[in-house]
Amino acid sequence: MESGQMPPAGWYRDPEGGLGERYWDGTRWTEERRSAAPAPAATAGAPAPQAGQAAEVEHRFGSLRLIAGIFTVLAWLTIILGTLGVIIGAATADNGGDAAGIIVGGAIGVVIYALWFFAAAAFIRLSLAVEENTRRTADILDRRG
Repeated sequence: MESGQMPPAGWYRDPEGGLGERYWDGTRWTEERRSAAPAPAATAGAPAPQAGQAAEVEHRFGSLRLIAGIFTVLAWLTIILGTLGVIIGAATADNGGDAAGIIVGGAIGVVIYALWFFAAAAFIRLSLAVEENTRRTADILDRRG
C-alpha cells in the first residue's frame, strides 16, 4: 500500500483496544461497533490509521508511567521530609507533652500521605498491566484466527 493511501471502508479490529470491531468509513473511524466476526478474513489486514492509534496508546502508557513515578517520588519525599519535620518539631517543643503529640500526629500524617501516594502509583501501574495484558491476549487470539 502506498504511503498516504487509506484502507478501504469496512469492519476492522477496534483500534481503542476492545475485543470487537469498529467501522472504518475509508477516511475515519465511526462510532459503529460490533462484536468480532468469526471469519478470519473480516479481521485480516488492519487499516493504516491503527498504527497511529497504537502510537497514541503507547504515548498514553508512557504518560501514565511518568505519573506513577511522580507519585512514588512524592511518597518518598513525604516520608523523608515528614520524618525530618517530626524530629525538628519534637526537638523544639517546650515540654515533653507537646513533643509526644507532635511525634504521634506527625507520624500518622506521614504514614497516611505516603500510603496514599504509594497506593495511587500502584493503582496506575496495575491498570497499565491489565490493559497491556488484555491487548496482548487480543493480539494472540487474532493471530490464531
